Amino acid sequence: MEALRLFLRGFNQSQVALRVGVHRQSVSRWVRVYKQSGRRGLRRARHVGRRPTLSAAQLRSLECALKRRPSRYGFAVGRWTAAKVRDLIERRTGVRYHSAHVSRLLRGLKERRRQARYQNSYAELGRMVAAARLARRARRLPHSQPQSGGPIS
Repeated sequence: MEALRLFLRGFNQSQVALRVGVHRQSVSRWVRVYKQSGRRGLRRARHVGRRPTLSAAQLRSLECALKRRPSRYGFAVGRWTAAKVRDLIERRTGVRYHSAHVSRLLRGLKERRRQARYQNSYAELGRMVAAARLARRARRLPHSQPQSGGPIS
């Protein structure tokens, strides 16, 4: 299970929830079951809640579509609204959502993009720190200078 693997690698429950795309309370419940019964308990756990209607591929496709202008999909010029996104989802997948749910869905997509940007900038910061350390280390090392005179006999 991906969530458990991330938790065991040291991510906190909120971070795991963001990465896996579930509510933090679900991760908390999984961790509690894991601590009580181990992996076997997680395999036996019943799945609760409604199954997601859009697949991961459909969500990625929606995310790509939202990077383009609404007019490209036949909507009036302007910004994406929950109603426009709801209509786009229905046209492309046949799935009907309430506008309030579309707003939650969009917040989840925005949070995933923010998390990815944060991770990328964090990795870039790590590379910059490593380069600075190498530069400092290079300045501290004595430079090999040619010795004057000949060898000592």
